[in-house]
Amino acid sequence: MNSKGVVHIVDPGSGCIEDKAELFAALDLEPRVYRSPLEFLRGFTHAKPCCLISAMRQPELPGLELLAQVQKQPIPPPVIIVTAYGDVQTAVQAMKLGAAEFLEIPVHDEVLLGVVQNWIRIDRVRRGKANKCAAVREKLAKLSAREREVLAGVLGGQSNKEMAAKLAISAKSIEVYRGKLMAKMEASSIPELVREVLCCPLSSCGPSDYGYLCTGSGFCANGQGSNATFGAIPEIHFSRIEYASSKEEMNGFRG
Repeated sequence: MNSKGVVHIVDPGSGCIEDKAELFAALDLEPRVYRSPLEFLRGFTHAKPCCLISAMRQPELPGLELLAQVQKQPIPPPVIIVTAYGDVQTAVQAMKLGAAEFLEIPVHDEVLLGVVQNWIRIDRVRRGKANKCAAVREKLAKLSAREREVLAGVLGGQSNKEMAAKLAISAKSIEVYRGKLMAKMEASSIPELVREVLCCPLSSCGPSDYGYLCTGSGFCANGQGSNATFGAIPEIHFSRIEYASSKEEMNGFRG
């Protein structure tokens, strides 16, 4: 089926989510319904941009435990938790475990459709970034030890002369290694090389991240991890976007 994305629905038969499948299909989204969390975990593949909608109360595996299992995926899909028994404490716990949204039902169709479309769009971007970073890591793996040392010097803003002194080789040798480095990384300029490497995490991000934050070391910094804090949100509807905004507001208030 050629669709704009897949909506995975884990509903034990309550009908609170399953009956929304026709709405998703009308927007050229592909709904896939699972009767249990274990059925979903056994059959899930991240071949297309997608999101997961799961009821909080599930047989075999509670919603929060399913959420924790999903985060172990190489590229975890955005998870939307829905429940008729929401409370702020559970919402906070779900968000810390990596949930994209926490919705209290009944949910208006327009709200649910908007949330689903938004997170499938985000997942499409994340998958593109992940594929690009995988290609960069493949190139990095082909570098020799000396070429990696030269790359570290380039990322550190060192001149050929400075790198030569540090590595105890001639500046001409640095030029040779630098040329090989550029060729293997398929970079046409130093700015392109630096941008490509620094914007690709050299170590794995936290599974709940929905974006990359580049640091000077080239590693991905997690700005939304389990130690983050929440601002006050009146409704039982938490989203990761609101969560990040609330954290910034809290930090500004504390400063």
